[in-house]
Amino acid sequence: MVQNFDFHIHSKYSDGEYDVETIINKLNENNITNFAITDHDNVESVDYLRERNLNNISGVEMSSRYNNLNMHILGYYIDGDLDELKKLCNRVSELRKARLYEHVSKLEKEYNLQFDELDLMNLTKKYSTLGRPHIGKLLIKYGYVSSMEEAFKKYLFNVHSSIFYRMDAKLVIDAIHKAGGIAILAHPKKIEDKYNIDIEDFLPDLVEIGIDGIEIYNSLHYNEDSKRYKDIATKYNLLISGGSDYHGPNIKPNVKLGYLNNEDLPKINIDEMTFKKS
Repeated sequence: MVQNFDFHIHSKYSDGEYDVETIINKLNENNITNFAITDHDNVESVDYLRERNLNNISGVEMSSRYNNLNMHILGYYIDGDLDELKKLCNRVSELRKARLYEHVSKLEKEYNLQFDELDLMNLTKKYSTLGRPHIGKLLIKYGYVSSMEEAFKKYLFNVHSSIFYRMDAKLVIDAIHKAGGIAILAHPKKIEDKYNIDIEDFLPDLVEIGIDGIEIYNSLHYNEDSKRYKDIATKYNLLISGGSDYHGPNIKPNVKLGYLNNEDLPKINIDEMTFKKS
C-alpha cells in the first residue's frame, strides 16, 4: 500500500531518473505529502528546496564505512552549517569521478566496448555524484544493451574498482550532527545480506559513535524485517524512519514512490516516524 510519506528518494542530483520538480509532481499525483530527497553524497537538493515552501525534510545519503562494512547513512534536517558535509561530499565526488573512469577503462579492455570521451566529460560536468547507472545510460545510448537491468547483469556487476570512495562513518555522523541533523542507518537488511551478519553485531558500535536511528521501512524489507528492526530500535532507544529508495522506473523498476516494503504493508500513521520533528 502506498503511504502518504516517503523519506528516501533520489533525484538527478545523484543517480535518480528525474529532476526534483518532476519528483514533486509525482509525489502530488500519489498524495504523498511528506517527503525527503536523499541524494547520494551531495546536498544540492537541499539548496533547491530551501527556495520553495514545501512540506519536505532536507536530506542526504552518505556512502560510509565502519570496520570494513560498507553502509549508507541518511542525514535528515541538515538545515544548519553544511560546511563539513560539503567537504565530505566534494571528496566523494572526486573519488567517484576517478572510479567512473576506471570502470569505463575496464569495460573497454575486458569487453572491447567504446566510450565517447565527450560523453564522459559531459557526465563529469553535469553530475557531482557519479555512479554505475550513469555508465548504464551510456551503454543504452550506444546500443550495447536495451535496459538498465541488462546493463548491470551483462557488464556493470562484473567490473570492480580499486578506488575507495566511502567516508568513515564517524566523520559522516559528526558532519550530519554539525549541520543540525540526525543520522539514520539506511536499509540495514542490505548490510546483513551482503555480509551475512546480524545488525546487532555492529549496531552498538554505531550507537556509541552517534547514530540516531534505523530505517525500518524500505522497499528491500519484508514485514518480518520491519518488525524486527522496530524492536531493535526500541531496544537501543533509537529513532525510526522509512522510505522507498526510489530512483525511477528505468533504474529500479520494482521500487515505487511511497511503497515502503516488499509486501503489502498496512497504512502507517506518519506520527509513527519518531524521527519526524513536530
